[in-house]
Amino acid sequence: MKVALDARALTWATTRGIGRYQFNLANELIKLGVEIFLVVEKANFFITPPPRAKIIEVPVSAPKKIKALLWSQIALPRKIKQLPIDLYHNTADNGLPLFCPVPSVITVHDISPLLFPQFSYIFWPLSRKIIYKTHLLINKFSKAEIIAVSKTTKNDLVRHLKINPAKINVVYNGFNPPKLFSEQKIEENLKRFSIKSDYFLFVGGIEPRKNLLFLVKAFNRYLQEVKTNEVLVITGETGKYIEAIFCYQEIQEYFKTAEGAMVKDKVIFTGEVSEEEKTSLMKKSIALAYPSVYEGFGFPPLEAASIGVPVITSPVSGMLEVAKEFALFASPDNLKELSEAFKKIKNKDLRNKLVAQGLIRARQFSWTATAKKTLLVYEKILNKSARATVIK
Repeated sequence: MKVALDARALTWATTRGIGRYQFNLANELIKLGVEIFLVVEKANFFITPPPRAKIIEVPVSAPKKIKALLWSQIALPRKIKQLPIDLYHNTADNGLPLFCPVPSVITVHDISPLLFPQFSYIFWPLSRKIIYKTHLLINKFSKAEIIAVSKTTKNDLVRHLKINPAKINVVYNGFNPPKLFSEQKIEENLKRFSIKSDYFLFVGGIEPRKNLLFLVKAFNRYLQEVKTNEVLVITGETGKYIEAIFCYQEIQEYFKTAEGAMVKDKVIFTGEVSEEEKTSLMKKSIALAYPSVYEGFGFPPLEAASIGVPVITSPVSGMLEVAKEFALFASPDNLKELSEAFKKIKNKDLRNKLVAQGLIRARQFSWTATAKKTLLVYEKILNKSARATVIK
């Protein structure tokens, strides 16, 4: 089987979710014998593509405001028509050609900009908003099958876009269990952060949806009640994206208030961290605190659980679906609940129970399993296409 995958996220200057998905899915499909063509606009890779993948450049010259739409609806279909492929897989929520020359499928990770416009959509220029909604309509009305990374995402697509559930296939993401290091190596990795106290940790993108101002306020409440020297460590780039800048500035404004000033010196922003640093920070933390308002899937809770770190997260969307067996849940809008969770997670018996359950649950997710189930979707699509051709 020959499959073209949208791999544009491998050229973005970030290692967050979609890029991880594209790399690992392609890598595992190649191991299963699938011939993979990685489609990008330009081969300026931030994440090195898997070996044996064929790189296909699809350049397009157009004003920035309409470039994404012209790429997906004109330049890409033309290129696909020239490729010796059986199927095209768009892997990044949107960008599927309405009229694709070959059978196609799109992976939808989430539709959070539609569900929570106050967290990202409002920051976008008008052109990007129009293109996003156009691509949502294409996902709905095209003949392409859809892969949803969780039941949460499938339900959202059915409920909010009225997409026929029969064309939505749930295939969970895999994840890469963090590589563990010696105690000496962990200490070396943590040196640059100068953390001198025990700490709770947030890992992920700095953006309003991650609920970080709420996290800081709940931690402040916890500190006032417990009187401890513990700190809150927040990883992630704070100045690269408009959502991150807004979120970081919002927290800085809180620190200027009488209430926020009490916690200002107890919150450490690390900036962007390497995978080694992230794993080391996780391993030495009291717990991962991940109070996101919404996730289609959510990698950090699984990563923490896989190395024996307790998790506090929100009982909503993908977090509830993925982490229900092992997380301590606190509502993403109740300061008292999250503050109490900081206290509860330090109970030895509870920690041991959550850690044991987390290790079991984490073993149920792998990129190999994701690729095998994705391959079944491909076979379903191609069989359906073959039947349609015979009928004609």
